[in-house]
Amino acid sequence: VGKPKREDSVRLTALRTGQVHLIDAVAYADIERFKKISSDQYNIWRWHSGGIFVAFNWRRGPFQDKRLRTAAAHAIDRQAIHNSVFYGQGDMLDQPYPRGNPWHLESRSLEYDPDKAKTLLKQARAVGTPLKIVCSSLTATARECGQIVQEHWNSIGFKVTLEPLDTVPFLKARKEGDFDGLINGHTFRF
Repeated sequence: VGKPKREDSVRLTALRTGQVHLIDAVAYADIERFKKISSDQYNIWRWHSGGIFVAFNWRRGPFQDKRLRTAAAHAIDRQAIHNSVFYGQGDMLDQPYPRGNPWHLESRSLEYDPDKAKTLLKQARAVGTPLKIVCSSLTATARECGQIVQEHWNSIGFKVTLEPLDTVPFLKARKEGDFDGLINGHTFRF
């Protein structure tokens, strides 16, 4: 019998109190502590859930200029996101497919280099360019990643707004291209 529990803490408490005998996910913040305390009582599997990424809208708006996309990419500190949102859990990838998956291709993201990003933005005469990031309001990791990317892009000279949206408005914005940056993800659970 399945008993869906949306909140991570509620799900973990249900497991610890015996209300359920299996859960499909633990909050990233709780993983290490749970392993230390409960690994002798429960089987714990590491699995790849897909990942989170930033998509640039290069069909319209500021990111039609490759220099601005490149500046934005250099401004993102992926390690900071990995540590603060995912608590260092899992692998940082440049694609949705993990190593070992037959669809995995070796690739490399642009390195974090805020000085290079600022230089590119100045060369393009685009300091102060307004950008809109949209993300799902229903996923904590998407909201947190959106906040960090917003902070990183603002720090190099963009003027960024972040719009967390419910499912229908988010899907509409994604389909219609009503964004400059989109925090999105893949999941292999469904």
